[in-house]
Amino acid sequence: YQNRYRTDSLYLKEMCKSDELGEIYFAKAHALRRRAVPTWGVFLNEEEQGGGPLIDIGTHALDLTLWMMDNYEVQSVTGASFHKLSDQTDQGNAFGNWDPDKFCVEDSAFGFIRMKNGAVIELESAWALNTLEVDEAKTSLCGTKAGADMKDGL
Repeated sequence: YQNRYRTDSLYLKEMCKSDELGEIYFAKAHALRRRAVPTWGVFLNEEEQGGGPLIDIGTHALDLTLWMMDNYEVQSVTGASFHKLSDQTDQGNAFGNWDPDKFCVEDSAFGFIRMKNGAVIELESAWALNTLEVDEAKTSLCGTKAGADMKDGL
């Protein structure tokens, strides 16, 4: 995933590798858009795309988080996906209006991942969510020595 090679990602990875955060025991993987549903291609077609924001942008945030933690051993996962805003016709979407009849994937999905070493990750992904917080391919890390948040830079 290309987000590993952003300047802020590389800087934070060095902090993690040099143990400046200590043991990372809680993290958030952020991939939230308020109204930025991709309306081109097959993004809204579940048969061709396979899913919505979780597989489109959520996986990038999760990859970045797991990479920072250097922890890929999952114990359990629970989550929920929603199809709550996709039927709206008055949308204000950044990429133009979508066709509610063709919006066949989730508009948001959230997960909780427990790692084998006891650490936990919250995963949040959305193309359309009534929130003021928007972040894409970002992570927040909480360790025993310090924390780091990519939301507004490091």
